[in-house]
Amino acid sequence: MTGPVRWCAKKQSTIALSTAEAEYVALSHAVQEAIWLRHLLKDLGYLQLEATPIYVDNQACRKIAKNDMFQARTKHINIRYHFSHQAIKSGEVKLIYCPTELMLADALTKALCEVKLGKFAKSILIQDTRLDPSKSVEDQASAARLVFKQAHAS
Repeated sequence: MTGPVRWCAKKQSTIALSTAEAEYVALSHAVQEAIWLRHLLKDLGYLQLEATPIYVDNQACRKIAKNDMFQARTKHINIRYHFSHQAIKSGEVKLIYCPTELMLADALTKALCEVKLGKFAKSILIQDTRLDPSKSVEDQASAARLVFKQAHAS
């Protein structure tokens, strides 16, 4: 299976003291979803032999998740978020670094300039039949932004 099959965005229920901690909390939720999908696929007869890749653009978050020894800087993080560490260690998931400028999920979660939004939408195969392929990327991005705004408003 390729590409995202589940997506959600919601406000975090805890207050993070750093970007790394906020990313670590989000990683914990992503790992939970990945494991749930692995179990679903197993129940459907599709056993996953390899670790599920999770793309992370925050180096500090990756280091916290992979580190066996929790240090003074992470001792305040709620123990339930350390679930990702166990899943990485068991081989159910693996973290892959993805530079921020290549993080396709940003098209769904951040305000982007029209050119970048158009590029990302094309990369993740978001298509709208109302878009005219003969138009420039900038024009298509403007149209895509309008479609996103209309979809978000309803």
